Formats: sequence, C-alpha cells, structure tokens
Amino acid sequence: MILIVDDNQSNLYSLQKLLESKDFQVETANSGEEALGKALKNDYALIILDVQMPDMDGFEVAETLADYSKTKEVPIIFLSAVNTDKKFITKGYASGAKDYVTKPVDPEILLLKVKTFYNLQ
Repeated sequence: MILIVDDNQSNLYSLQKLLESKDFQVETANSGEEALGKALKNDYALIILDVQMPDMDGFEVAETLADYSKTKEVPIIFLSAVNTDKKFITKGYASGAKDYVTKPVDPEILLLKVKTFYNLQ
C-alpha cells in the first residue's frame, strides 16, 4: 500500500486516482500528524510526501519516521512546488527521502519512480 500525504485535497485526489488507475492500493493523509499516525499503524511500501504543509512540514515528518524502527526503511518520495532550490532538495535527502520530485509532476515519470520503489520493497 502507498500513503500519499498532502494538505491540498485536489493534489491528493489526482495522485490517488493516478496510482489507483495502475492498480496500486492507496491511502491518503491530509497532514503530517495524520501521516505519522497512519504510518505507525499500517505497513506501507512507499510514502509520497508533500514538503510544504502547515504545522508539520514534510521534512519533519520524514525525520520523525526515520526515528521509528517500523517506518525508518519505508522509502519516501518528496513532492514540492515551492521548495525547488538545491538547498531544499539536499535537505529532503538528508531528512530521509529516497527521491525528490518538483511540481508540476510529470505523471509518467512519477509512475516509473513509484513502480521502482514499490518493487524494491
């Protein structure tokens, strides 16, 4: 199963429909806090995580997930429209991401990345 985390409902919906159209099982979370709760209760093959969220940003979520034995090995793909500078991409990898994709997202490229990480898990 794949967890998609984004505070923007239209982003969640479009990513969910894209992945479900390729027969992936998907759950969504609207915030970093909700994502942490779901990640500790469920097993995910991959987490697609928005960087820019209120209260707890994607970097904080990734760093917290890395602290738990249950979630530290789950690959994370960051998605960001705002934080596209090299320093943010570097911070994304440093906080535990396996990949960093900038928006607007090319659906074909994202699907290739998702399939790769999903199969590795």
